[in-house]
Amino acid sequence: MSVFNRLKPVMLAAAMLATAAGPTIAQGKAPPAARPSGNWATSWGTALAQAGAGLDNNTIRQVLRLSKGGERFRIRISNVLGTQPLRIGAVTIARPLLTERGQALVGAVDAATNVPVTFNGQAQIEIAPGMSAASDPVAFPNSSLSDVTVSLFVASGPVARHAYSLATAWTAAGNQTAEARLSNAKEVTSWLAISAVEVETANPRTIVAIGDSTTDGVGSTPNANRRWPDYLAERLAEAGRPYAVVNTGIGANLLLGRGGVVERFDRDALSFEGVHSVIVLAGINDFGFPGVTRQPQNLPTADKIIAGLRDLIARAHAKGVRIIGGTIMPYAGTKLPGYYSQEGEVQRRLVNDWIRKGRAFDGVIDFEAAVRDPKDPSRFAADLHAGDFLHPNDAGYRRMADAVDLRLFR
Repeated sequence: MSVFNRLKPVMLAAAMLATAAGPTIAQGKAPPAARPSGNWATSWGTALAQAGAGLDNNTIRQVLRLSKGGERFRIRISNVLGTQPLRIGAVTIARPLLTERGQALVGAVDAATNVPVTFNGQAQIEIAPGMSAASDPVAFPNSSLSDVTVSLFVASGPVARHAYSLATAWTAAGNQTAEARLSNAKEVTSWLAISAVEVETANPRTIVAIGDSTTDGVGSTPNANRRWPDYLAERLAEAGRPYAVVNTGIGANLLLGRGGVVERFDRDALSFEGVHSVIVLAGINDFGFPGVTRQPQNLPTADKIIAGLRDLIARAHAKGVRIIGGTIMPYAGTKLPGYYSQEGEVQRRLVNDWIRKGRAFDGVIDFEAAVRDPKDPSRFAADLHAGDFLHPNDAGYRRMADAVDLRLFR
């Protein structure tokens, strides 16, 4: 059982506060850390953390915001976590129909923009366990920070998910990928099956933000793209910097241990198309969860956290990728019983001191300084947290993004 599954109740508590014949078959074992080449960057991406939702004979429709625009895109569908083949019967991409406030209507797209997506020239694909598959390039001109809707018909097989998407998606029975509106649609609040949308570009530079619920966006407004990586993408676009931004935060994630950032780093950071830089913000749950689970003996020392961060640095540099460290956020006063401890606070400050002064990272973002209470640096500023003294609110996430020196991305 993964760390995410074991600790999902804790994360959710925090979040409240805050089929024709002949398909293409993707087979073999994908290299977990191969850095792709070519003129492709990852305009949108996520970390799929759970395998196997039962969605046979269903259409999934999701609205995704592109961090970087372009003329041609590819859709990447993942079965990396699956133990059975995933059979996709059809995929389309379209522009969503929006309300006057800019929100997507329930399962609705502009039918005139609906474009079929193929895999090796075919509408269908079977993806073997442990594999992902990129579609053929599809002409679909879009600007940076624009929304696209991807619809896929799942014939059968496991559908991996990113549980806490902060974005509404829809499922509906049968193949409705070509329909302007889904019939009898059901809402879901997870990313499903799609791990990336890739854009063809002369400047294939992708920034991957990896971490826990604070990167995942817990505490921000749903369907509003107000996580700190979203705000960073906006700043980069406004500054004319040709970078795409991918968010692979997972709620309740650890740095160390099973399912943690160290374990998933190759897949969820280094394997994305065009990866240029990785921003790491992780460690707070390593200090907090031992108290929640009443296992204080498992609270790691600062040296163990630093060793984990050094491992990420070495692996990124081995792939020619820059890696930027984020200081661990304050957490005194959190409403999660047992989460805060004085010893954990001591270790957190030691780690942050090393991040700031150790010169091991290629750059540092002082997230803690951006959101801490100036009168008590162990706590969030009162107007920047989502009510739990652990997760930022929208203003807090904007403050985090504003703390990023864009000179890190020249």
